[in-house]
Amino acid sequence: MSLLSQQSDLGTQEWSPEHRARLPSFQLLSTKPMAYILNVDEASAVEGNALSKAVQAQLGGTAASIVLSVGLECQASTLGSAGQQEYLQLAGLENTGLERVVSTCAQLLGQGYYYTVGKDECRSWTINKHATAQQAAGAIHSDIEKGFIKAEVMSPRDLLACGSEEAVKAKHLMRIEGKEYIVQDGDIMNFKFTERK
Repeated sequence: MSLLSQQSDLGTQEWSPEHRARLPSFQLLSTKPMAYILNVDEASAVEGNALSKAVQAQLGGTAASIVLSVGLECQASTLGSAGQQEYLQLAGLENTGLERVVSTCAQLLGQGYYYTVGKDECRSWTINKHATAQQAAGAIHSDIEKGFIKAEVMSPRDLLACGSEEAVKAKHLMRIEGKEYIVQDGDIMNFKFTERK
């Protein structure tokens, strides 16, 4: 109670294992993973500036920080996807600010993702980081997880380069993985399973 009255950041406090286990039940915001977005001028978009570096030093390892230039991102967003990527690369950035924010937050929350691709839709599925292929199948439906046989896995890069799933298979770029395969972010997966009654 004294920590609350002192307005201390409870997430940075030293806790006994017993108290650490009980903290989530209180749903206290200061015990949640935190990320700070630091908006800088366009010239500082890659390295940050003196103020963003001071904030990062103050945070230490207690929270994640993402340096981005909203002005640069706004200009890049008006150029279409190909133009946007080229514009950001000329500025020294590999990804958009949104991609960096999403990636950082997923990492903080211990989450990963994979895709399923069909004729009618492409869908992203959120899973726990280090989930096995069988556990990932459960994100779609528990019956697929229970009847899991195998997963056909390909990379988005291979699918884009080849143009179709059939072409990926023809070039032997699709892998067959079993239950214990650890899903990698961005994997494209197709599950084979038996229906259980």
